[in-house]
Amino acid sequence: TRADSDETNRIRLSFSLELGSRRERKEQKRKWV
Repeated sequence: TRADSDETNRIRLSFSLELGSRRERKEQKRKWV
């Protein structure tokens, strides 16, 4: 249903944001070391 796809999109979006911020943190750590 429409609501299901909205929920899935929201979950996928927050998941990718989490992955992205984690990757950025790794990059920053590498820079500082």
